[in-house]
Amino acid sequence: MQRQVGRSGILEVAYVGSKGTKLLTARDINQPQPSALPPGLPFVPRPDPRFDDIDLLESRANSNYHSLQTRFQQRLSKGFAALVSYTFSKSIDNASNFFSSAGDPNFPQNSYNVRAERGRSNFDVRHRLSASYSYDLPFGKGRTYFADAGWISTILSGWQSFGIVTLQSGRPFTVALLPDIDNSGTGRSILGFGANDRPNVTGDPNSGSRTTDRWFNTAAFSFPPRGTFGNAGRIFWRDQVIRT
Repeated sequence: MQRQVGRSGILEVAYVGSKGTKLLTARDINQPQPSALPPGLPFVPRPDPRFDDIDLLESRANSNYHSLQTRFQQRLSKGFAALVSYTFSKSIDNASNFFSSAGDPNFPQNSYNVRAERGRSNFDVRHRLSASYSYDLPFGKGRTYFADAGWISTILSGWQSFGIVTLQSGRPFTVALLPDIDNSGTGRSILGFGANDRPNVTGDPNSGSRTTDRWFNTAAFSFPPRGTFGNAGRIFWRDQVIRT
C-alpha cells in the first residue's frame, strides 16, 4: 500500500514473505545411539561399525519468512530529502546454512530427530530501522546566507550534508557445549565441527543483571546426564544488543 503524505512525502506499507523447500543440509546416518560409553568398538557400535560418521547431504530443509516493511520517503524539497525504513520480521528454518556459521553449528544434535532442529534462522533480525537524509546547506550563491559575499560566497556554495544510521536487534544463536565435549556419546561429526551437543535449560536465561561480559544468565544452563541429549533447542537464544 502506498499513500502520499503532504506535497512531497510518500508512505509505503508492505507485507513480504517467502517459503523455501528442499534446502541443502546434512546429517550423520551412522550416528550411534546416546550412551555413557564412547562410540565405536568395543564400546557403543555405530549402525555400520565399519565406518565412523557417514554424513548424508540431502535436500530436506525448509524455511519461511514473514515481514512487515514500512518506508517513508521525503522527496527533494527546499534542498532536503530523507528516507526512513523499518522492518519487523521473523525467519524460521531447520538449517540456515550448509556449513557451520557464527552461533550455529548447522548440524543436528540428533540425526534421527531432525524435526527438533526447527527454530529461528541464524540470520533472523527481528527489528531493523534505517534512516538517511541529504541536505543542501543554505550558504553561498542563491542561498539564504552569504548569497552575495564575494569570494566567501564562492567557497561556501554547493556544500551538502549527508547522514545515515541503522539500528537493528541482534541475531540469535545456539547455546552449545564446547566442540571437544561429546557428552551424548554419539561422536563428533566432521561437518558439525563437534559443536552439535546442547545443554539442558534449567533456569531463566533472562534473569539477573546484564553486563558486557555476561549478557545472559549462564547459570540457566547445565550439562545433561552423561549419555543423553540436552533439551535446549537450536537457535533458541536471541542477542538483544542493539547495533548501530
